[in-house]
Amino acid sequence: MSNGLFKSSIRIDSNALEIASMLRGQPYRRAENALRASMRAAAKVVQVEARRIVAVDTGALKKSIGVKVSAVKGGAFARVGVVDRREYEVKQRTSKDGALVRRAAGRVKAGAKLGRKMRKMPIMYAPKIEQQQPFLKPALEQKATAAIKVMTDRLRAEMAKPWPKKRNVRNARVWA
Repeated sequence: MSNGLFKSSIRIDSNALEIASMLRGQPYRRAENALRASMRAAAKVVQVEARRIVAVDTGALKKSIGVKVSAVKGGAFARVGVVDRREYEVKQRTSKDGALVRRAAGRVKAGAKLGRKMRKMPIMYAPKIEQQQPFLKPALEQKATAAIKVMTDRLRAEMAKPWPKKRNVRNARVWA
């Protein structure tokens, strides 16, 4: 099992000229925080759509779709994908008509004994499901314009918030 957050994911980059112009000349920490918050809001739009269109058997894969925002020098990026290290137990039973019914019972606690219950790890079978019935790329394609609008609106709102001035403002790094 890898230590990373995602094995199958899509990436949203922030390199738009409008965004760069909003951040230019701002204190670096403020600009970075605002950019990460706006990227998270945009990625949430795509995450909601991916959860809506994913094929559901037990619900474990749907619950494991997550968002990770990372800052890099001069920007940030967001990943929407299946979160690694989430294990769900799945209860099985038969319905009145004899059909097998599976239900996600929640996250497994570390060191818990599962007994007769099955252990599901969505990170293992997500790439297979993505090939058969894609849910990440279509979610991004359907919500790309909405995500960009949410990102720019959230960035404007973050930059409108007051920023407390520090004592040593002259030596502070600014966004280039």
